[in-house]
Amino acid sequence: MLLCFRNRQQTRAVNLRLLRKITLCLVQEILREPDFELCIHLVAVREMAKINETFLQHHGSTDVITFDYLDKNGSACCPDDKERGQPCPRPPEVVKTPEFLFVSKRGDKAVRAPLDLDTTASTSHPALHGEIFICIEDAVKQAREFETMWQSELVRYIVHGILHLKGFDDLILAERKKMKREENRLLNHLSRRFTLSSLRRPIKTSA
Repeated sequence: MLLCFRNRQQTRAVNLRLLRKITLCLVQEILREPDFELCIHLVAVREMAKINETFLQHHGSTDVITFDYLDKNGSACCPDDKERGQPCPRPPEVVKTPEFLFVSKRGDKAVRAPLDLDTTASTSHPALHGEIFICIEDAVKQAREFETMWQSELVRYIVHGILHLKGFDDLILAERKKMKREENRLLNHLSRRFTLSSLRRPIKTSA
């Protein structure tokens, strides 16, 4: 099992230790996933906009983008290994050619872009294998719009991304409603289990 976080933004000070506990609770206890390789990136607007434009040809930033590294047969595959047909040992630090791209921004239509990958990879692979990129500044904006906390939005984006990795889709209205119901259910569960406001880490001040 692997769960890593990369924080490359300065919009908000995030309690990564608590965020890790919340994510592990979601994946291991609630969803009961036996094995996974996940990396969650908290990024600034500029980086998110570059990812959005490079892989989805959309201008500007967005709230969350999920990269799924399992092919149609459930075999793990990453850019450097797809020719050799070997499973990727961990989410690569720099994403180049993911098989599926999912982007979700409230009110926007989600996009999926399948690529032709080698499906002869080893069957030894995690059930969930991917990366989730989250823009904290977008979370702050969405929180203001929907009158909630940015911490809650952050957890919602993680839930949303993991649901995509589990096979949920939001391209079709009926599927989108189903995914939203599950997203809300899981978020409510986590909100009861954890104090999400504590995800804002106090900024240390010098004496």
